[in-house]
Formats: sequence, C-alpha cells, structure tokens
Amino acid sequence: DIWRAYLTQIIPETSDSEFKWKEFAERINSDILGNLGNFYNRVFTFIKNKFDGSIKKPKDLEFDAKDKELIASLEKRGAKITEYLESAEIRKAFFEILALSSDGNKYFNDCEPWKVIKKNPDEVNRRLYLCANLARALSIFVSPFMPSIAERAWKQIGLKGNVNDDGNWDSFSKIDLEKFSLGEIKILFKQIKDEDIEKYKEVVSNGIEL
Repeated sequence: DIWRAYLTQIIPETSDSEFKWKEFAERINSDILGNLGNFYNRVFTFIKNKFDGSIKKPKDLEFDAKDKELIASLEKRGAKITEYLESAEIRKAFFEILALSSDGNKYFNDCEPWKVIKKNPDEVNRRLYLCANLARALSIFVSPFMPSIAERAWKQIGLKGNVNDDGNWDSFSKIDLEKFSLGEIKILFKQIKDEDIEKYKEVVSNGIEL
C-alpha cells in the first residue's frame, strides 16, 4: 500500500516523473505515517485508553464552532475527492485526502482532549465521536489507493461489513452511528528507515516477495 501511496503522488498526469528512494521514504514518513497514520493512532489510542474502546453517539448533538468547522471540512473535501476521482484526477484526490487528515489532526490538537477530559468527559466524548466519524470517512476515501490499510482501519474502528460495501461512499458525511466499539488496535504504518530502503531496493531488483 505504501508503494501505491507514493506512486499516486508522483504519477505522471501532465509531465514525466521520477521515482526517488529518498523522497519515497520522506513522503511516506511525513504524509502517510506522520499525517494519516498519526490521526488514526491518536484517535484510536485515546478512545481505547480513556473510553474503554467505545464511543457513544452524544444524546444532544449540539456542535460548537470547532465541531462545525470539522464537519464542513469533511463535507467540502469529501465532495472534492469524489469529483476528482470521477474526472480521473488521481493525485488531486489523494492530496485532498491528506488535507482532510490534516484537518482532523488540527481539530484533535485544538480540542486538547487530554486536558478537557478531567473536567468535561461528555465534551471529549463528542469530540472523539466526530473523530471516529472522520476516521470512518478517511478509510472510505483511502480504499481506492491503499485497500489493505483501509480495510484494517475499518476493522479497528469496529465497523460492520467491508469498507467497499455498497452505500458506504455515499454516506461518508453522515454522523448517525449509535456508537463505535473499537477492535484490536495495531499500528497501521511503520517508519521507513535506511535499512528498509535497502531491503526494498533488493525486492525491486530481484523480485523477492516482502
């Protein structure tokens, strides 16, 4: 999946591209692990540690300005991702997914759930419920690019069926699930180190299976 992610970012749509090993590692470590993987990990870990792995739909979905900004971002960027894919603008769609993940990380940081939970756990439940919904949407959006990662994330969120089931894409912006009961949490991406690059080079040159 990480090969697909990098190749998507350099795919030659209007001009020639060149595969660069250093850039491959840097982009995976920053864009994929540091952005998308970081969002998944911090949301799942917080839910697991502070809410026993289960987030319920708030009784009163009264959203504040931060919540509304995240919801608007999901709706706007989700529409763009769909539009770009329908017009075969693959790179634009992928970069929009990463931008949405960045919005999620910013929301998480700005809300500071690690501080607020001590005095207002209900507020943090609402914040994490929205984050879980965003994680669900990101899994749907990522599925054409990184299908294995998308499916693993889908299972970790505790969702039924498969990420590519009919109707999932059209429902990416719906915020109506009664709860999220997380499955087993595992790191979705690992950092690419110099020794990993050497291994990958050997794979490419000799056709060895990973």
